[in-house]
Amino acid sequence: MLCGMFCTRLPIECCFCFLEGSKDDTKKFLFRGSALSTEEKILLINFASKIGAEVTKIWTSEVTHVIAATDENGACTRILKVLVAILNGKWVLKMDWVKVCMEEMNPVEEESYEITLDKEGCQCGPKAGRLRAVANETKLFTGFNFYFSRDYETTTYEEDLEELIEVGGGSILRSKEELEAKKLKSGKGC
Repeated sequence: MLCGMFCTRLPIECCFCFLEGSKDDTKKFLFRGSALSTEEKILLINFASKIGAEVTKIWTSEVTHVIAATDENGACTRILKVLVAILNGKWVLKMDWVKVCMEEMNPVEEESYEITLDKEGCQCGPKAGRLRAVANETKLFTGFNFYFSRDYETTTYEEDLEELIEVGGGSILRSKEELEAKKLKSGKGC
């Protein structure tokens, strides 16, 4: 039996390998914060430092955990970082996970700290995304094509939406002609 997610040694050999911060065993951990307070960001950085992991401000496919701020109900804000993590099947955890790991001076399992609610009322998105990835299921938008009419005044979120669609396996149609060609090819209308 292995001692935990940070170590591949047997429990008897391990004894606080978490505190040793074995760089070889934790290279694979890359954290990204989401809507964290300054104090929470500092705690996340200190935690990562203790275990030899890193914290990034930029999304990459190597991100393993998104640590998100939550409200009194345990709900997180539905922002791009969280949605991209869900679509990629990454852990989306409450800050409590970091705090407990630091208190225990030992890593704890993630599932009890997985965010189960967002502020819009959606439940279990992170778990569903993670289980989809673990099962090697197709991405959420695989086989779907999306076209933005661009008949609206603001394009503030257009790039974010396009990123989510592409991360989720969907395709962006860039012109009305491309949309019409897809409709003709599929034999379906709108």
